[in-house]
Amino acid sequence: MAPNGISPRPGWPAINFFFNTEVDESGSIVSGESWSRPGDYVLLKAHQDLLCASSACPDDIDPVNGWHPTAIHVRIYSAEENFPQAIGRRSARELPLRLTQESAFTGRVRSLTQNLAEYNSFWVPMSYAHQGDHTEYWALRERVALMDLSALRKFEVTGADALALLQWTFSRNVAKLAVGQSAYGCLLNPHGGIIDDGIVFRKGE
Repeated sequence: MAPNGISPRPGWPAINFFFNTEVDESGSIVSGESWSRPGDYVLLKAHQDLLCASSACPDDIDPVNGWHPTAIHVRIYSAEENFPQAIGRRSARELPLRLTQESAFTGRVRSLTQNLAEYNSFWVPMSYAHQGDHTEYWALRERVALMDLSALRKFEVTGADALALLQWTFSRNVAKLAVGQSAYGCLLNPHGGIIDDGIVFRKGE
Protein backbone atom coordinates (compact mmCIF):
# COMPACT_ATOMS: atom_id res chain seq x y z
CA MET A 1 0.00 0.00 0.00
CA ALA A 2 3.09 2.22 -0.13
CA PRO A 3 2.06 3.86 -3.45
CA ASN A 4 -0.96 5.25 -1.57
CA GLY A 5 1.17 6.88 1.09
CA ILE A 6 0.60 4.14 3.68
CA SER A 7 3.81 3.28 5.50
CA PRO A 8 4.49 -0.23 6.88
CA ARG A 9 3.55 -1.05 10.45
CA PRO A 10 3.79 -4.28 12.46
CA GLY A 11 0.05 -4.63 13.12
CA TRP A 12 -3.27 -3.31 11.88
CA PRO A 13 -6.53 -2.78 13.77
CA ALA A 14 -9.17 -5.05 12.28
CA ILE A 15 -12.79 -5.78 13.12
CA ASN A 16 -14.55 -8.91 11.85
CA PHE A 17 -18.03 -7.41 11.71
CA PHE A 18 -19.83 -10.67 10.96
CA PHE A 19 -18.12 -12.66 13.71
CA ASN A 20 -20.59 -11.42 16.36
CA THR A 21 -18.08 -8.71 17.22
CA GLU A 22 -18.48 -5.93 19.77
CA VAL A 23 -16.40 -3.44 21.74
CA ASP A 24 -16.79 -4.11 25.46
CA GLU A 25 -16.91 -1.56 28.29
CA SER A 26 -13.10 -1.54 28.59
CA GLY A 27 -12.61 -0.76 24.89
CA SER A 28 -11.44 -4.27 24.00
CA ILE A 29 -12.70 -5.89 20.81
CA VAL A 30 -14.31 -9.25 21.55
CA SER A 31 -16.08 -11.68 19.25
CA GLY A 32 -18.08 -14.88 19.34
CA GLU A 33 -19.68 -17.26 16.87
CA SER A 34 -21.44 -15.32 14.13
CA TRP A 35 -25.21 -14.88 14.13
CA SER A 36 -25.23 -12.91 10.87
CA ARG A 37 -27.38 -13.84 7.88
CA PRO A 38 -27.40 -12.95 4.19
CA GLY A 39 -28.50 -9.35 3.83
CA ASP A 40 -27.09 -8.16 7.15
CA TYR A 41 -24.93 -5.06 6.84
CA VAL A 42 -22.73 -2.62 8.72
CA LEU A 43 -22.92 1.09 7.92
CA LEU A 44 -19.94 3.31 8.73
CA LYS A 45 -19.52 7.08 8.48
CA ALA A 46 -16.07 8.44 7.61
CA HIS A 47 -15.11 11.77 9.17
CA GLN A 48 -11.96 12.07 7.05
CA ASP A 49 -10.54 10.66 3.83
CA LEU A 50 -9.84 6.96 4.14
CA LEU A 51 -8.10 4.21 2.23
CA CYS A 52 -9.97 1.00 3.00
CA ALA A 53 -8.84 -2.58 2.49
CA SER A 54 -11.44 -5.34 2.69
CA SER A 55 -10.84 -9.06 2.95
CA ALA A 56 -12.83 -12.17 3.74
CA CYS A 57 -11.28 -15.54 4.47
CA PRO A 58 -11.93 -18.80 6.30
CA ASP A 59 -9.40 -19.58 8.98
CA ASP A 60 -8.11 -22.67 10.71
CA ILE A 61 -10.31 -22.40 13.83
CA ASP A 62 -13.77 -21.37 12.56
CA PRO A 63 -15.64 -23.39 9.89
CA VAL A 64 -16.99 -20.37 8.04
CA ASN A 65 -19.83 -21.74 5.89
CA GLY A 66 -18.18 -25.14 5.82
CA TRP A 67 -14.77 -23.55 5.12
CA HIS A 68 -16.17 -21.62 2.15
CA PRO A 69 -16.17 -17.83 2.61
CA THR A 70 -19.27 -15.82 1.76
CA ALA A 71 -18.97 -12.96 -0.69
CA ILE A 72 -19.32 -9.51 0.89
CA HIS A 73 -20.60 -6.57 -1.13
CA VAL A 74 -19.04 -3.18 -0.31
CA ARG A 75 -21.06 -0.09 -1.23
CA ILE A 76 -19.78 3.49 -0.97
CA TYR A 77 -22.26 6.38 -0.60
CA SER A 78 -21.70 10.06 -1.30
CA ALA A 79 -21.23 12.46 1.60
CA GLU A 80 -24.68 13.92 0.91
CA GLU A 81 -26.44 10.65 1.77
CA ASN A 82 -28.09 10.57 5.19
CA PHE A 83 -28.95 7.45 7.18
CA PRO A 84 -30.61 7.11 10.57
CA GLN A 85 -28.38 5.71 13.30
CA ALA A 86 -29.36 2.30 14.61
CA ILE A 87 -27.93 -0.80 16.24
CA GLY A 88 -29.12 -4.20 15.08
CA ARG A 89 -29.39 -7.02 17.60
CA ARG A 90 -30.65 -10.59 17.72
CA SER A 91 -31.53 -11.82 21.19
CA ALA A 92 -31.21 -15.39 19.86
CA ARG A 93 -29.71 -16.92 16.74
CA GLU A 94 -33.07 -17.90 15.23
CA LEU A 95 -34.80 -14.54 15.82
CA PRO A 96 -34.97 -11.71 13.27
CA LEU A 97 -32.72 -8.67 13.54
CA ARG A 98 -34.17 -5.83 15.61
CA LEU A 99 -33.01 -2.28 14.91
CA THR A 100 -32.97 0.49 17.50
CA GLN A 101 -36.41 2.07 17.67
CA GLU A 102 -37.70 5.55 18.32
CA SER A 103 -40.58 5.97 20.74
CA ALA A 104 -43.35 8.54 20.46
CA PHE A 105 -41.16 10.92 22.51
CA THR A 106 -37.85 10.59 20.63
CA GLY A 107 -38.51 13.42 18.17
CA ARG A 108 -39.06 15.88 21.01
CA VAL A 109 -36.08 14.51 22.93
CA ARG A 110 -33.81 15.00 19.89
CA SER A 111 -34.81 18.67 19.76
CA LEU A 112 -33.36 19.04 23.28
CA THR A 113 -30.27 16.81 23.12
CA GLN A 114 -28.27 14.68 20.71
CA ASN A 115 -26.67 12.69 23.53
CA LEU A 116 -28.72 9.52 23.18
CA ALA A 117 -27.80 5.91 23.89
CA GLU A 118 -29.41 2.59 23.05
CA TYR A 119 -31.28 0.86 25.86
CA ASN A 120 -33.35 -2.28 25.26
CA SER A 121 -33.54 -1.45 21.53
CA PHE A 122 -34.78 2.13 22.10
CA TRP A 123 -32.96 5.48 21.95
CA VAL A 124 -32.97 7.15 25.37
CA PRO A 125 -31.41 10.48 26.45
CA MET A 126 -28.25 10.40 28.55
CA SER A 127 -28.16 14.14 29.34
CA TYR A 128 -29.59 17.41 28.08
CA ALA A 129 -27.52 20.14 26.48
CA HIS A 130 -26.56 23.23 28.50
CA GLN A 131 -28.04 21.85 31.72
CA GLY A 132 -25.50 19.71 33.56
CA ASP A 133 -25.82 16.84 36.00
CA HIS A 134 -26.56 19.01 39.04
CA THR A 135 -29.34 20.94 37.31
CA GLU A 136 -30.97 17.73 36.10
CA TYR A 137 -30.67 16.17 39.55
CA TRP A 138 -32.35 19.08 41.34
CA ALA A 139 -35.04 19.31 38.67
CA LEU A 140 -35.87 15.69 39.44
CA ARG A 141 -35.80 16.26 43.21
CA GLU A 142 -37.57 19.62 43.47
CA ARG A 143 -39.64 20.15 40.34
CA VAL A 144 -40.87 17.63 37.79
CA ALA A 145 -39.41 15.06 35.39
CA LEU A 146 -41.08 13.35 32.44
CA MET A 147 -39.52 9.98 31.69
CA ASP A 148 -40.00 7.82 28.58
CA LEU A 149 -40.53 4.25 29.77
CA SER A 150 -41.02 2.71 26.32
CA ALA A 151 -37.71 0.83 26.66
CA LEU A 152 -38.67 -0.95 29.87
CA ARG A 153 -39.35 -4.64 29.40
CA LYS A 154 -42.63 -6.22 30.39
CA PHE A 155 -43.05 -9.87 31.35
CA GLU A 156 -46.31 -11.74 31.77
CA VAL A 157 -45.98 -14.50 34.37
CA THR A 158 -48.77 -17.08 34.10
CA GLY A 159 -49.55 -20.58 35.30
CA ALA A 160 -50.26 -22.41 38.54
CA ASP A 161 -46.85 -21.54 40.01
CA ALA A 162 -46.79 -17.85 39.01
CA LEU A 163 -47.38 -16.64 42.57
CA ALA A 164 -44.74 -18.99 44.01
CA LEU A 165 -42.20 -17.85 41.43
CA LEU A 166 -42.76 -14.17 42.18
CA GLN A 167 -42.65 -14.78 45.92
CA TRP A 168 -39.23 -16.37 45.40
CA THR A 169 -37.78 -13.72 43.08
CA PHE A 170 -39.46 -10.44 44.08
CA SER A 171 -38.70 -8.44 47.23
CA ARG A 172 -42.36 -7.81 48.15
CA ASN A 173 -45.05 -10.13 49.47
CA VAL A 174 -47.09 -10.32 46.27
CA ALA A 175 -49.61 -12.63 47.97
CA LYS A 176 -50.97 -9.51 49.71
CA LEU A 177 -51.88 -7.94 46.37
CA ALA A 178 -55.54 -8.04 45.39
CA VAL A 179 -56.39 -8.48 41.73
CA GLY A 180 -55.89 -5.07 40.12
CA GLN A 181 -53.26 -3.93 42.62
CA SER A 182 -49.53 -3.42 42.04
CA ALA A 183 -46.39 -3.11 44.15
CA TYR A 184 -42.92 -1.68 43.55
CA GLY A 185 -39.90 -3.74 44.53
CA CYS A 186 -36.76 -5.47 43.31
CA LEU A 187 -36.02 -8.58 41.28
CA LEU A 188 -33.52 -10.65 43.22
CA ASN A 189 -30.90 -13.26 42.35
CA PRO A 190 -30.66 -16.53 44.35
CA HIS A 191 -28.26 -14.87 46.82
CA GLY A 192 -30.60 -11.95 47.53
CA GLY A 193 -28.71 -9.46 45.39
CA ILE A 194 -30.63 -6.93 43.30
CA ILE A 195 -30.87 -7.58 39.57
CA ASP A 196 -33.22 -4.67 38.83
CA ASP A 197 -36.22 -2.84 40.21
CA GLY A 198 -39.73 -3.09 38.85
CA ILE A 199 -43.47 -3.16 39.47
CA VAL A 200 -45.58 -6.30 39.77
CA PHE A 201 -49.21 -6.00 38.65
CA ARG A 202 -51.60 -8.70 39.82
CA LYS A 203 -54.01 -9.08 36.90
CA GLY A 204 -55.66 -12.30 38.02
CA GLU A 205 -55.70 -15.02 40.66
